[in-house]
Amino acid sequence: APHMYVTILHALDLESGQSFLNIGSGNGYLSCLASCLLGDCGLSHGIEINESLVSHCRDSCTRWFDTILERRNEGEGDLPCVSSEGVSFVHGNCFDIDVPRAESSCKYDRIYIGAGCPEKHLEFFFSLLADDGVLVVPVHERNELLKIRRILGSVYSTTHISNVHYAPLVKIPAIRSNNIMHM
Repeated sequence: APHMYVTILHALDLESGQSFLNIGSGNGYLSCLASCLLGDCGLSHGIEINESLVSHCRDSCTRWFDTILERRNEGEGDLPCVSSEGVSFVHGNCFDIDVPRAESSCKYDRIYIGAGCPEKHLEFFFSLLADDGVLVVPVHERNELLKIRRILGSVYSTTHISNVHYAPLVKIPAIRSNNIMHM
């Protein structure tokens, strides 16, 4: 639903230079909108399980960036400052992200999950979120879109955004009884 893009972007509260991870990036539209807010120093990463969508997304983004640069060269000055180097998409399952490696190199300022996430898997995404970071997530069991801000370490605040119904994340790994994930 188109109005959800506005709702999500408002909740993410993106600022220039931040890093953004879009889980289930789909056609890349939200990632492109986010890149306008992140500016040419921001990072917008998308991960999508559907390989054909990733190819489509990369092609569409390349055309979009080329059009913006062409219009800038023709003298239009009111265009967003974006960089094609700041937006990337990968094909894969978000649960295959190497969390220890990601934690040591880049925690994200903002994360959006574009599919219903089981509550028991939120901790996985918290591990990718920087302090003072924001996670916008539809919690599957509750049909509720939440904004979760990581204050510092394991201190979080949660805000209800709206009631929603999203298709569930696919290929979710099992969780062992001791709450340690395996893939």
